[in-house]
Amino acid sequence: MKQVYSQLFFIAIILIINCPVYSQSNLIKPLWQQNASVNDLKFSKDGSKLITVGNDINIWDAQPGSLIKNIQPVVVNPFRSVAISKDGKSFVTGSGTSTCQDYCYAVNAFLSKYFIDGTLNMHISTAETLADGLDYSPDGKTVAAAYHYGYYDVDGIVSIYDTSLNGINSFYGHVPYGAASVQFTPNGKYLISGGWDDGNAQIWDYHADSLVHILPHGGFTGDGGNDLHISISPDQ
Repeated sequence: MKQVYSQLFFIAIILIINCPVYSQSNLIKPLWQQNASVNDLKFSKDGSKLITVGNDINIWDAQPGSLIKNIQPVVVNPFRSVAISKDGKSFVTGSGTSTCQDYCYAVNAFLSKYFIDGTLNMHISTAETLADGLDYSPDGKTVAAAYHYGYYDVDGIVSIYDTSLNGINSFYGHVPYGAASVQFTPNGKYLISGGWDDGNAQIWDYHADSLVHILPHGGFTGDGGNDLHISISPDQ
């Protein structure tokens, strides 16, 4: 089946909302940027900065909502994910692109590490493709990346890196389309990944290199994209 995906981005609008209770939320300030996209965003641990990624990187002062720095990509691939270190001194971005014609394929993903002021620290090309999710472990010593493959007959990968982006381990799952998101549990014991199109969340004991449990999410799965994104409550 011939697949054609196209995206056209004109304006990225980021809304900062004060939400003391779920039933009462107040818009603080929209952040506007012309000719931009937003694929992921993260606050720093102290809440002082907001980093957004899309076709470029923007570092915002979260309180007044002012742009501190705009960073253009090292490669042409759009940024797909971002994670800020626990000490707030650096952040990692993931990128990658895919093209769908008679079948889908993708180029290698790139991981880039920046200091919090936007200075590039290191940049690597990985053997995987489409880095759709990133998270730092609670102790700040490792980074997890969720990869969505462009080839439909290849499993997705969740990979673990040290803070210098050296590969430590990889886990294969979420057949056949790959992983869309990844997050460590607050106690650092488990890693949970969300499938790009299989409708499942997978719990990994990454210390023991084992899959602990598969949680069916339900809903539509199949050719068309059904990203499953993970959020874990702080008390787990």
